[in-house]
Amino acid sequence: MVGIACADEGIGSLALRELGVTADRTREALASLMASGHTRVAPNEITLIPRAQRVLDIASSRSRQRGEPSTASEHLLALIDEGEHFTAQLLRALGIAPDAVRKKLLEFVDRRQK
Repeated sequence: MVGIACADEGIGSLALRELGVTADRTREALASLMASGHTRVAPNEITLIPRAQRVLDIASSRSRQRGEPSTASEHLLALIDEGEHFTAQLLRALGIAPDAVRKKLLEFVDRRQK
């Protein structure tokens, strides 16, 4: 989610920005959550766990259902549908309900398709 918040373009970053999510706020919330017990992992140790693969599959499936040729940031925010996924926790730490992000994303996607 930090990458999406830092992006200059894309529906995912636009939706987050409209909800008041900035890269700096995201980093601060992330640091706070990491300090509360999440373990740091070296970049070379990062692997795609089954839960992450499931989220990518959901995002890909949603983009296909909408007739879109590729998966983009708005689809990757399918992470928020994984209720206890770290992204949902991060959004809550930012004071934003995951459902608000979902609604904002759908607004942008619907506008783009018109």
